[in-house]
Amino acid sequence: MSTDYQDSHPSIQISSIKRIRGKAILQLSNGTTLSMPRVMLKERPYRSGMAFDRSSFDTFLIDRSYSYALEKAIRLLAARSRTEKEIEISLRQNAYPEITIARVMERLLKANYLNDSEFAANWAASRSTKGIGVSRIRMELRQK
Repeated sequence: MSTDYQDSHPSIQISSIKRIRGKAILQLSNGTTLSMPRVMLKERPYRSGMAFDRSSFDTFLIDRSYSYALEKAIRLLAARSRTEKEIEISLRQNAYPEITIARVMERLLKANYLNDSEFAANWAASRSTKGIGVSRIRMELRQK
């Protein structure tokens, strides 16, 4: 005797979606809360009341998030030079999966778009021309 999965597991629905800065927070009918990059809602427009399949959600995030995350990182770097830590923090704040963040960081490092030593030298030179002391520059760099 086979039991139909749908009969034994009622369908999960999206209860609500909150859009906060760069991420979307999905509240599910089973009490689970999930996050995803907000920009990805354009490709997969989740709505309240929709049936939700966790497996397809996870697959979608892993398969499609790389190009969005890389684009986000490049936009950040186009505005100004940044450290590896700054890029990683920004991508995490936008709810990109860790595996995607690792791939993006690897790509940026290989392309030499990120170079913490070069960033530190440029930052120190820029700050010292503004009359900021060595101790303060060191402190600022530790925070970066």
